[in-house]
Amino acid sequence: MTDLDEAAAVITGASSGIGEATAHALAERGANLVLVARRREALESVAEDVRSEYGVEAVVADGDVRETATSAAAVETAVESFGGLDVAVVNAGLARGSDVASMTDEEYFAM
Repeated sequence: MTDLDEAAAVITGASSGIGEATAHALAERGANLVLVARRREALESVAEDVRSEYGVEAVVADGDVRETATSAAAVETAVESFGGLDVAVVNAGLARGSDVASMTDEEYFAM
């Protein structure tokens, strides 16, 4: 992977799982992060981990990305904090125990 020194990255679903792992992978390569998810406490923990382990900046922008305002705020935070946005990792979602074909519209759009 290429060097991302001082690149600005927004990661949705960053409080755990693939999003958290992505935060570590990008931070290891020097990217500054805007971490987005609904669980602020978990985001704060991820942010502290990447700051201390990799020496990058990490900003928390909690909220539900199903709401347009949350996504817009995350981009705005990247611009205000880091001067722009270089990488967007759209990872947020909920795991369901059924396949997409058997989901109701409400279940699908809740993901």
